[in-house]
Amino acid sequence: MTTIVIVEVKAKQGSVDDLLKTFSKFTPVARSTEGNISLDLIRDQDDPDTIILYEIWESRNHYEKYLAHFEELGKRKLLDALIEGDASIRYFDVTPV
Repeated sequence: MTTIVIVEVKAKQGSVDDLLKTFSKFTPVARSTEGNISLDLIRDQDDPDTIILYEIWESRNHYEKYLAHFEELGKRKLLDALIEGDASIRYFDVTPV
């Protein structure tokens, strides 16, 4: 079942440009990963330090495999240096109405 993943992060003060540059390196890899349907970066208009990754995956399992590989490569440490606290990761199903 298709899964929508919403990842929300808040950049540390003064690091949003570096965070966006870092995401620009990672997003092409995620987009080319098996199971990824789409990935968009969204920036909050009222709080520009808040960035959301809006991702659509073939399944939650596909995303979790990607995330595990991302962490195994040590890429998460690069992000952790640029964000406040932990990233919020939420999983959603499309619900027909």
